[in-house]
Amino acid sequence: MPHRVLYVNGSCRLYGAEGSLLQLLGGLDRGRWEPLAAVPAAGPLARALERARVPVVRVPMPLLRRRPHPAALAWTAGRVAAAAVAIARYVRRRGVSLVHVNTMGAMPAAGLAAALAGVPCVWHLRDLRGVRRAVHVCAGLADAVIAVSRAVAREAALPAGARPAMHVIHNAIDADAFARQARPGRTRAELGVAEGDPLVAFVAQMAPWKGYERLFRALCILRERRLPLTAAVAGDASLARNAAYGLRLHALAADLGLEGTVRFLGFRTDVASLLADADVLAVASEAEPFGRVVLEAMAVGTPVVATGFGGVAEVVEDGRTGVLVRDLSAESLADALERVLSDDRARAAMGRAGARRVRADFGLAEHVRRVCGVYDEVLRARSLACPAPDRYKGEW
Repeated sequence: MPHRVLYVNGSCRLYGAEGSLLQLLGGLDRGRWEPLAAVPAAGPLARALERARVPVVRVPMPLLRRRPHPAALAWTAGRVAAAAVAIARYVRRRGVSLVHVNTMGAMPAAGLAAALAGVPCVWHLRDLRGVRRAVHVCAGLADAVIAVSRAVAREAALPAGARPAMHVIHNAIDADAFARQARPGRTRAELGVAEGDPLVAFVAQMAPWKGYERLFRALCILRERRLPLTAAVAGDASLARNAAYGLRLHALAADLGLEGTVRFLGFRTDVASLLADADVLAVASEAEPFGRVVLEAMAVGTPVVATGFGGVAEVVEDGRTGVLVRDLSAESLADALERVLSDDRARAAMGRAGARRVRADFGLAEHVRRVCGVYDEVLRARSLACPAPDRYKGEW
């Protein structure tokens, strides 16, 4: 009888962490692992999970802020406790063997729930910002931690031999399946960009650390150098805390005279088509924990120009599959974009090398095997056998 694993996500949106979770669930051996999911509300993630044949329970979880107001701490703690009790009851009722926490914000409630229910907890670290403080507070609730990059593991700063054990497992992608989703020419036709005219893709949620301003100023520099191009920007500010920032970005593009250059596409489900049509993917973040969209670009043979901080430097091979920018200046980003866009032969070679690398080094089967190896390890450590049939009483 398979072990039931409860995947807890602190958001109902579909961003990189959620995309990686769905890839993992799609690769699980359902004969060994039976997935369930807990999310805070209905939304795109819940619908995607249900399409993947994963039962979903909705448990309201508070949005944890990095610097909460002292007056809100008691209220937040009460909501965390209520969510933990609800999740723990669900774990017991459904005979769950292990809790896998997919986002940092869900860890306080989900980790406490696992402790209350007496089952092991695996914490998937997918963030850089605020991760050291979160690990300091919550690591004791986890039996194992999975970091999506060496950069995240370093930032978490768990000492060697500490409990929980730290495992670095890079994100992965079914590159062939993703490439099959692409409809070349669709995005260019939508935007009115002719074949052969430079098209830069930028795919990121509208959050300050993603580097939108850096990209816009780099585009201004390229305009001054008489390099005509279009930048297709896919992303939104659907999180309430980023709504005002999204409005400021639209205003900034207008103030810089980039209305004809920057095309705001909003949240897109056809990212494969956008990346396949683009000449280059730009990543301008201060530091990406990993950068799932980098794998997606490589899967369709599109080279990457990225600020080389965080996990991206573990994915992009500088000069071979793309170009890494070693500082955070708009001018350096503009130089790298110009270098790639102005050399058709080198750009095509980078695209081919990226397509080979993503299939060789970031395959989904190996990723799933390593994650499930962590499950086996923590279950053995807890001396948990397969759940008895009577633990499956009750319906979700």
